[in-house]
Amino acid sequence: MTYTVKRHIDIRECGYAQSPSKMRSGERRAEQSCSIAEANTKIAQANLVNTMMKSLTSSNPQERKLAVAVVLIALPEQGPVLVRTIAESDEDASVQSAAKISLEQRVDVLIRDLFSPDAGLRINAAHELIQG
Repeated sequence: MTYTVKRHIDIRECGYAQSPSKMRSGERRAEQSCSIAEANTKIAQANLVNTMMKSLTSSNPQERKLAVAVVLIALPEQGPVLVRTIAESDEDASVQSAAKISLEQRVDVLIRDLFSPDAGLRINAAHELIQG
């Protein structure tokens, strides 16, 4: 006579399932990593502002125009504020005009992005338009 032993194996015994506390711990680590990444991004942006200030205040109008374009691309949150200031107060009318055109082009792109099939792009565009 042959006996067959059947044993039910719970996947938790194999280590495939995690306890709720381990899941919460993993979520906390992910949130902390995200917060650290955001802080590092802000630090890098602040360093870029320091670097770009030399170009934004240069005596060369061409350098200032180029700096305006770079600031809008590299600093989506603070860039428009800096460029708006330049558009209103630069001593060179051509730099003011370039800054205004750059701001208008940015708004055009963001409005176009509001209708993108990519949800992330739409959300980002709406957020940036609200910020100014």
